[in-house]
Amino acid sequence: MTNSNNHKSIDATLWEKQASMYKETFLSLLIKFPHLFYQGTENRSIPFVMGLIWFLSKSLFFKATKNKVVFSYGLLWFSRRLFSFLVLKNIRILHLGFLCFMLFNLSTAWAQSAETRAAERQTEIKPLEIGDTIPKQLWNLPLQVVNHATGKDTITLNDYQDKKLIILDFWATWCVPCVKSLTQLDSASAVSGDDLAILPATYEEASVAKSFLDKRKLNLPSIHTQSNESLKRFFPHRMVPHQVWIADGMVKAITGHPQNILTDIAAVLRGETVDMEKKADMIAYDYRKPLTPFTLEADVWTVSHTLSKRLDGVGTMASRLVTDNRQWITFSNYPLIRLYAQSLGLPTNRITVDTGRPKLFAGNSGKAPDNIVCYQLIAPKDYTDSRTNDYIVRSLNLDLGLCGKWDSIEMDCWIIRESSEKLSIDSLVQPEKQMITLADLLDRYNNKIAGVASPIYINETTGKMLVKDEFSLADLNDPTKMEQMLSRYGIQIAPAKRKLPVYRIQDMTDIQSINQQK
Repeated sequence: MTNSNNHKSIDATLWEKQASMYKETFLSLLIKFPHLFYQGTENRSIPFVMGLIWFLSKSLFFKATKNKVVFSYGLLWFSRRLFSFLVLKNIRILHLGFLCFMLFNLSTAWAQSAETRAAERQTEIKPLEIGDTIPKQLWNLPLQVVNHATGKDTITLNDYQDKKLIILDFWATWCVPCVKSLTQLDSASAVSGDDLAILPATYEEASVAKSFLDKRKLNLPSIHTQSNESLKRFFPHRMVPHQVWIADGMVKAITGHPQNILTDIAAVLRGETVDMEKKADMIAYDYRKPLTPFTLEADVWTVSHTLSKRLDGVGTMASRLVTDNRQWITFSNYPLIRLYAQSLGLPTNRITVDTGRPKLFAGNSGKAPDNIVCYQLIAPKDYTDSRTNDYIVRSLNLDLGLCGKWDSIEMDCWIIRESSEKLSIDSLVQPEKQMITLADLLDRYNNKIAGVASPIYINETTGKMLVKDEFSLADLNDPTKMEQMLSRYGIQIAPAKRKLPVYRIQDMTDIQSINQQK
């Protein structure tokens, strides 16, 4: 045990003094309790019982101090059993008994909590950075080693405090750069042993480390297993090699495997300042977690997308956020067909779907859970709209096992034109009404209501204004009703066939389907 563990903290000592005071109060009350109990009962023939209680309390208290809670509960139980046969005249006796019990437990709890807090403070370790002074706790930390030149199995850094340079080299037998570094450090130690201490450290077992060092004929000692973990708390890292250079009682460098390690060692031993690259080690990184949060934290170039099923509680929305160096394009609880349409720049009724999973594209309303998705793209700021849209479509196809292809086919549609009839002034000018252009009305229909099988309207009018309240988007699903509503504005619609650009979606069946998307 270290000296810090042999001495209790001041805080713990103060708590123990208070606990001792409460314990003395408890003993005083305990002595008075049998006397009061004897006076408060009608039966005066129980001196033997009182003597027995006194004897048990004295012996148990001093012989069972390690289990005070058990003693207190036992005393309470005995008192209850005795009270069931004796009638108390003074209720203060019962109060006094409970007070004894509470004080006794408080003294124990406070003493234990003080010791716990002191132990917790002793185990708190602050990771060291470049420029930090090596704490006394680390200098005196016992470290188990193998392959020591004098046969020692335990050392401390304090054994090497007279050296000009101490290098802690965290390594592993499977790490190729580590082995290369160890070979160079072994050579440096042989030449500059008087001024240099090389202390490799590995998480592997002593026998594994010893066997490896013997096989490679390396004369360096190696810290191993639990001692390695103790050192790692001062110098946390994920990857090896991980080297810590200590000189003048301070951390001078934290690096990986320096390219010119022998030259750098010689320079430090001459008292020169060496500019070594600090090792980047993302301690929190976990390959079992999504990569994107780590790349964003590091602020590196990132292209990432996420596709999921419906998320309850986030609503339906589409947004685009542009920051200094990246853009976030997000669709929350979006109908899949609308996500395709918006990215392709097409109305949904110009997307043909031929898959074995029709529920994926069931409607455009967002009410069917099978066709609702969440999608987010994180891309560099300089990605153009066409590039982000193409990325979204391609990623959807690959993630969902679909194949998409542009085509031009003849389709049934409805042509909207101005009629030759003369219109009244009232039908053209209605300033008190909220107006909407025909183009905007059709745009809203295509983006919010229209599905794969909805009628296709081709607008050949220019700047036609309509009274917004007279039109419901749902009415546009019926061309006949649409014709009646538009006629009073001097607009007519007629069926026709036109060759139109469409995007065809099919199930991906083989590798050739992937090539079709190029």
